[in-house]
Amino acid sequence: MNLGKLSSADLLKLIILIPTYEGIIKDGQVSIREKRDKIFTTQSESASWHHLYELSYPEHLARFVVVFGLADKVKEMAASDNPPQAGIAALQDAFESEDGFDFELDEESRLALPLLLGVTHSINLNFKSLLTFGLYINELVAIARKGGAEGDKALFNAIKIDPTVIGCQSISRRVSQAILEDDQGFIKKLKKAFQGKFTKRENRVYQLQRLIMQVLLEINTPSLSAEDLYKLFVEQLKIASKDRDSDIGDVANNLRQFAYQFMKQKPVS
Repeated sequence: MNLGKLSSADLLKLIILIPTYEGIIKDGQVSIREKRDKIFTTQSESASWHHLYELSYPEHLARFVVVFGLADKVKEMAASDNPPQAGIAALQDAFESEDGFDFELDEESRLALPLLLGVTHSINLNFKSLLTFGLYINELVAIARKGGAEGDKALFNAIKIDPTVIGCQSISRRVSQAILEDDQGFIKKLKKAFQGKFTKRENRVYQLQRLIMQVLLEINTPSLSAEDLYKLFVEQLKIASKDRDSDIGDVANNLRQFAYQFMKQKPVS
């Protein structure tokens, strides 16, 4: 099975990092709440990040890289023999490090801290969106921008993940139209989206599969057959259930359909 630059062992390392990453995010939010008076002042830069969702995801990520001064590190990884493996190794180092945001900063750095926190959180929410819907928020906004039923569905999904997306011109324009038209059907769905409640499928089913599919997409892995998907997801990564005696072949077929739908929903730039 050809997975390009990564092996199933590499992908397993990535999966194992997720609980650590989620714990770091939770701990970070606790620290921010505890030190809110020191972080958020009238002189501080804005933590707002919704405008980044109007960019493509690569552009959004590039802003994160620039803000944190990681350009040289990224160039170093890109020049390595295996950039995807180098990226996973860098994530491992970052997550295993005890370094976090230092709230005891000089005046200039302290005033810029909300901006850094906001950009970081936007990347975290994009990861959550990928796990939940198989699309980055930037991709959801791009679909919403095109309008129609699919556009509205993408709009509601984006708001479920991050209510601040309402600040995007692409989103506020559609909401304004609905208000002017007194479109009660749209408004009802909008209110429901703001509640942030996810279906069982959105909340749990296929989350790790979506992550792996996105990684394979981004490293230009050749299309995998149903048998290859079964071997990868069931036998090697163990993130999908095995066939039962009564449904031999069903899991492989379901994974093939999942992969097809995952790729089909990707916006074409």
